[in-house]
Amino acid sequence: MLPGSPQLQDLTNGQQTWPIFRQTLQPRYRVVWRDIALCFFMLIIGLLVSLFLTRHMEIFGEIIVISATGVWCGYWLHALMLFGHEAAHDNIARSYNDTIANWTIWLPFGLTTARYRSTHWEHHLHLGDHEDTERSYHNCMHPWFLLQLVSGIYFMKMLVAYHGSTAKKHALSKESGAIVALLRSLLFHLIIIGGLWFLDSVTTIIMWLLAASVFFPLFATVRQVLEHRQSTATCERDFTQEEHGPINRMFGTDFFSRYFGAAGFNRHLLHHWDPTVSYTRFDDMEKFMRQTPLQERLKTAKTTYKKTCLHMLRSALHD
Repeated sequence: MLPGSPQLQDLTNGQQTWPIFRQTLQPRYRVVWRDIALCFFMLIIGLLVSLFLTRHMEIFGEIIVISATGVWCGYWLHALMLFGHEAAHDNIARSYNDTIANWTIWLPFGLTTARYRSTHWEHHLHLGDHEDTERSYHNCMHPWFLLQLVSGIYFMKMLVAYHGSTAKKHALSKESGAIVALLRSLLFHLIIIGGLWFLDSVTTIIMWLLAASVFFPLFATVRQVLEHRQSTATCERDFTQEEHGPINRMFGTDFFSRYFGAAGFNRHLLHHWDPTVSYTRFDDMEKFMRQTPLQERLKTAKTTYKKTCLHMLRSALHD
């Protein structure tokens, strides 16, 4: 049984057990690729809007446009990255799952499916304890932490820590494809920047760099804090010294929530209960769970990103 997950082996909705029902929940690949295509489309829209609007603007107007489109592109880069998580659970294609993801979803991020999977599965096994490999939720939503996010300081620290830990594990081996992934990502960004340079749009280059290095990691980190941090935990608590414990939440299904928590992250509790289920079947999974004794746990875990974020911000400011 995984941390934070109930015993599902004998769970029944009165008609069939979860293990039997689970076998019917095959991924809907067309839905996955529709959502991935939307992320790429929205990124293109952000680039084009910045490119055309900043052509004849003064500096003040340019700042407003690149800030707005930077947030936009950062949001959709973050959404796209979450489908790499879906690939790590082998749910984006029947065949060549990893290869397809490496050359599409992971292009901007310098990773491979295999490399991400190797560390991500430890998150499922150790959620809330000191061996958890994804522990941004140890941070509280204090203004100083948010300043580190906006300035890129936290992103650089996490980048060094992540590539350092995975490099030790894989020794930058051919198996992990780490060097190829980094070069592939570098080429991806150079093509975008080179194209914008050719179009004489330095402001859009700045926007893209802000989106990739500031707003994308900002969204990714805040999302994980909202998913897993104890809502009552004060900023003084040091979770490197005490165990945090497993926490999971269920957020909304409105458009913002579905892509801020893309690939089913908006219903993250369901994923941690059974990581093998594709997000494209979460409606069916949730319906089943609501017909079992777990319905109260689902009800208790229901919240929104806005409500959770405001609560954590207020708690941090009052500490």
